[in-house]
Amino acid sequence: YGSSGYGYPKLSFYASNLTEDAMGCYEDVVMIFNTGISENLTNEIEAKVYPTITSDKLYVEMNLLKSEDINITIHDISGRMVYNHMHNSSEVSEFTIDVAPLEKGLYLINFSGKEVMVTQKFIKE
Repeated sequence: YGSSGYGYPKLSFYASNLTEDAMGCYEDVVMIFNTGISENLTNEIEAKVYPTITSDKLYVEMNLLKSEDINITIHDISGRMVYNHMHNSSEVSEFTIDVAPLEKGLYLINFSGKEVMVTQKFIKE
């Protein structure tokens, strides 16, 4: 858990799965931006992405405390955005992302709402 300040909106983050992989990365990292909005108005994203090693399809299960538009982006390891989609999500949502056109490598998939962002990784074979 950590946070930053210095006159900017407070950014808090925590690892929801405390198991680190071989590279020292956490499975899930949740970042919450403190916008001064009351605690009871914030949303939370739980996102499950599988399989973590795939050649064609990525399956996503999202659970939200309340419905909202979620921006889904995928970045390659160099930081280049290779996928961008605005998903109008209800509290529970399941869908598939076609990753077959992507080059082989490590990717980060980000789910961001108004107040929270979840980032996970997967490998495209």
